[in-house]
Amino acid sequence: MKKYLSRKFLLTLIGDIMGIVTILVGQNTVTTIVGAAAVIVVNVVYCIIEGCIDAKSVGQITDAAAEIAESLGAGDNVMKAIEQSGKLADKLVGDGGDSTVEGE
Repeated sequence: MKKYLSRKFLLTLIGDIMGIVTILVGQNTVTTIVGAAAVIVVNVVYCIIEGCIDAKSVGQITDAAAEIAESLGAGDNVMKAIEQSGKLADKLVGDGGDSTVEGE
């Protein structure tokens, strides 16, 4: 329920409702196209934002996992796997830097 009350979700929902009303009430083709575009753009932007937030969370989790694994004396293979996971998360977010992953 908490996710449905987030500002991002509510703004997306309002944008969708406005776009649908514009489509239904529109008097001409241009108005209908603008309404449809509004619905599509609002949802695409919402998906992009949520994806970036999720990818950043994965990056933070892999950093924490690497610290824990190192403190527990994990082997090189485990550390390499965690490092590659972090690089993939950075690549998804587009943080720049060296985003190449071995084996690509």
